[in-house]
Amino acid sequence: MRIFQAESGRAISINGPIQSMDSFRAEIHAATDIAPNSQIILTLQGAQLKPDVALSALTNDPGNREELVLFVFNRQLLDPRTSWSYMRSSLTLEAPVDADSLLKTHLPVISPAVPQSQVTDSFHSIFRQHLAFAEALWLPISRHAQICEVLLEEQRVQADALSVALTNLQGHTKVLSEAFDTFSSHAHRELSKHSNLLQSFEPDLLALQRIHIHPLISDEPKTLADYVPEERLRTWADNCKAAHEQLLRKTSSLTETMSSIRERTESEMRQPIDVDLPKLESLWASVREMVARADQKRQIFARDLTRVEGILRQMFNGGSELQASDKLLALEHLAKIHRDEYVPETIKADWYIRENVIYFRNSKEHASTQMISRLQSISSIQSSIAAATTLLNTLNTTLSAQSTAFAQLLHVHRMPSAWGATLVEIVRRREYSKVFLSRAKEMAELLSKFRAQEERRRENFKAEIGMYLPSGLIRGLDDKPPYCEISVSGTKDGLPSLNREDISDFEKLVSSIRMSIHEPTTGPAGSTSSAPDAVTKLQATMVRMSPQVDGTATEFDRILAKSSLGEAVRHIDDENARLRGEIIKTGSNSVTTSPSLSRRPGIVKSLSIGPTDGDLARAEETLKAYEKRIKSLELSLRDAYQASRSQVESSGGKTNVGVEEEMAQIRKENQDLRAQVRRSKELESIHIAESLKNALTSLGRQRDIDSDVGKLLNGLQDEVQKLSVGEKSNNKDISHFVSSSLEREEDAVLASLFKTPRQDPRQSSMSEGSTLPERGPSPTRSVSL
Repeated sequence: MRIFQAESGRAISINGPIQSMDSFRAEIHAATDIAPNSQIILTLQGAQLKPDVALSALTNDPGNREELVLFVFNRQLLDPRTSWSYMRSSLTLEAPVDADSLLKTHLPVISPAVPQSQVTDSFHSIFRQHLAFAEALWLPISRHAQICEVLLEEQRVQADALSVALTNLQGHTKVLSEAFDTFSSHAHRELSKHSNLLQSFEPDLLALQRIHIHPLISDEPKTLADYVPEERLRTWADNCKAAHEQLLRKTSSLTETMSSIRERTESEMRQPIDVDLPKLESLWASVREMVARADQKRQIFARDLTRVEGILRQMFNGGSELQASDKLLALEHLAKIHRDEYVPETIKADWYIRENVIYFRNSKEHASTQMISRLQSISSIQSSIAAATTLLNTLNTTLSAQSTAFAQLLHVHRMPSAWGATLVEIVRRREYSKVFLSRAKEMAELLSKFRAQEERRRENFKAEIGMYLPSGLIRGLDDKPPYCEISVSGTKDGLPSLNREDISDFEKLVSSIRMSIHEPTTGPAGSTSSAPDAVTKLQATMVRMSPQVDGTATEFDRILAKSSLGEAVRHIDDENARLRGEIIKTGSNSVTTSPSLSRRPGIVKSLSIGPTDGDLARAEETLKAYEKRIKSLELSLRDAYQASRSQVESSGGKTNVGVEEEMAQIRKENQDLRAQVRRSKELESIHIAESLKNALTSLGRQRDIDSDVGKLLNGLQDEVQKLSVGEKSNNKDISHFVSSSLEREEDAVLASLFKTPRQDPRQSSMSEGSTLPERGPSPTRSVSL
């Protein structure tokens, strides 16, 4: 864990154990003299260190403790009224080492007149002085370099601390901005509503005075204004207006404060600390290079002194004078290099480092001064944020209270609209009762017809089939069908007997009131406003709700369409559409087209495919199956015709209800026949149909089949025509239905035999009272093999 004092950038060392947040603050106080209540501790992420977070981070996890970086800010220094000065006591430079005497030292004279021992002692003394000078200069050089490193690190920490403070400021500004934006949008809507209510209050009261209560609702002549305390409402409106204007001013002030906070925060974020850290980094690299050079020279001085001493010992141990003279000359040359090169370079490194110490110190002083100034500015913004937060909470509470107070004015504003909507609702409910009774009656009649049909079916079954079974063999077979009784209750209500005319009269009254009182009003700020008054909203309510009176029956039909009955109807329609599509597709893919009976011309197509023995055998079998099915269809058609005729003859003295029931029975039987034909058609394939046509052509039997079917159907049509002429005056609808049904059955038979495209029965249906046309002989179809 690393802890730094933000204002100075100095590291804070804590060695003792941390037991609690209080003990941690006490340790910081002992190291920095910052009182515990003045300490603001922030993490590297800009978050303030909370007591619960501190305990888990400082005591539980050693790994987190090692990585934790904390910055301690002094709250007392954040006050702009606090005086502060940069302390330089710890940055005093060492006194420079005197090198003039060393630089001015004269080398010994190498001459026969001077004793050799004197010369050697002089050289030994010079080299020892060089080493002593290097050692003496190394101490301030290393200390000054260390000062540069510390100053650089402290300025880095100050830059990081300022960044942490800016991050904390940005976070607080963001939270406040989000809360303010939420409040601002809500307040704008609410204050606009309140302003509109104040503007429309007088027109609303005037509308209440002019809207009369319907005589069917109140026996006494009254208006809506008789049900509200006008004087108390006027006093209430004045109080609401004063509170509203005060809230507007405070909200405007908060808006300006928020704009200032945002601008100042953005300005602080854009402005980095005025410290040229890259330059300091470059200077520190140069200082380290100079220190390395000074150390190198110091090591050279020590090494050369050792070598000189060795040479001098060799000279004392003996040797020729010539060798001694050469060695002395070498020592003289080395001494000159020390004096003229190494010593000046070491002195230069010392002065260069001293100059950088001064630059680093001045930079640190400027950074510290600017740091305090920036922190005080950030602290001022933080104080504004705290004050704005408190004001925002107060305005939220005030706005909620005003919304509750304005509910009284809202009651007056919405009362006319509620009255108009209530009148429409009364008429709609009465219309609902009428529709409900009507639909209940229709459903009762429908179920009664359905039960009567079931009774006739059971009687017919008993007469035709049940008579051949032992009596009482099957229990319940002779029971009557269930019946349903539909009763409607609750139709008597206490609503006034209002109707559509009353609604229309009320709408005219509303229009006249609106024309008389609808004028632009002036808002609280003195600007002209067009706030909608109660009469305008009342008129809009009437326009929106009046169609509901006429839509009751439509709503029932919509519900019916979504029920299981509606689903069944849609299923039948979808099935019919699918079957029509299959018929059209089958007709378009057929190789031949069969002509319809005396209505559609035939189109004969020649086939160039010759049948094989296997095809002929299969065709013979298929032909026999078709002959059998045709006979079955003939019997079905005759039975249907006989049943229809007998029912028509027996319906002469019956009522129209009985005729409709019999028509429903005939329709049901006809639908069964159509279903039988459709199932037969679905079992066929296009290839079988082609083989059948080829086989009919080769055997010469197609003409006979067409002739037989035509004669049969013509005979049936003649019988129907006679029946239609005899019963035209009483049963025109039945004749039309039977005729259409027979025609559709003819088409179904031929379509199933020859894949003839079906024609819409509506194209051949006759008008009421007309008779079936005479049919000519069926045209002959030919298929070439």
